[in-house]
Amino acid sequence: MNRSFFADARGAVIAEFMVAVTPFLMIFFATAQFSTLSVAKLLTQHAAFTGARAAMVVCSDPQGQGDAQGTIQRAATLAYGPAGSVASPTATISGGCDAVSQGPVTVQVTTNFPCSIPLGNLLVCQGTSKTLTATATMPNQGSQANAIWGGGGK
Repeated sequence: MNRSFFADARGAVIAEFMVAVTPFLMIFFATAQFSTLSVAKLLTQHAAFTGARAAMVVCSDPQGQGDAQGTIQRAATLAYGPAGSVASPTATISGGCDAVSQGPVTVQVTTNFPCSIPLGNLLVCQGTSKTLTATATMPNQGSQANAIWGGGGK
């Protein structure tokens, strides 16, 4: 049993397996990261819509009571569900956010979503996190209703 080292073919299947399975693993991890990122984009858009709905109600307060920015921020964070603590979204208001203005209210939600799937984060996110931004606009309908039904204005 004096076989040469180079003539020994044992273990060749393992090397071929590693060459064949590596691209499949890369595709699998990239697909998994892309799907979580797609869900995060949907959550960000939903958070912007929820924040705009909250702004439509809160911004039309005729007495100006309450914290509009805080309420809109809580609505955007709650829209993320359990992922809200991980993503920590920030909501900013622009447009007619007062009881007198008839203009639309725009809420922009920005989050720094963590890309945590190994190898997939390098292929899809090009790093460990991705900044996602979504904007939603809704009419400030409460101010007109307050004017019609005798609500006080500022």
